[in-house]
Amino acid sequence: MKKVIAVIGATGSQGRGVVNALVKENKFKVRALTRNPDNYSGNADEVVKADLNNPKLMDEALHGVYKMY
Repeated sequence: MKKVIAVIGATGSQGRGVVNALVKENKFKVRALTRNPDNYSGNADEVVKADLNNPKLMDEALHGVYKMY
């Protein structure tokens, strides 16, 4: 089972680049964290709603995560 890497701000240019690089590497399961998952059009393995100003959402979004960017 692959370890999960979470990427905060996956809809931004830097976050999208990190997601793409990790997916291409194919060593980890990539979880995209975004405030609006319905608008995410990237290629992460998972898309999860998260907001840095909402500790409960962040706790849920980071559950089981090995590392994050």
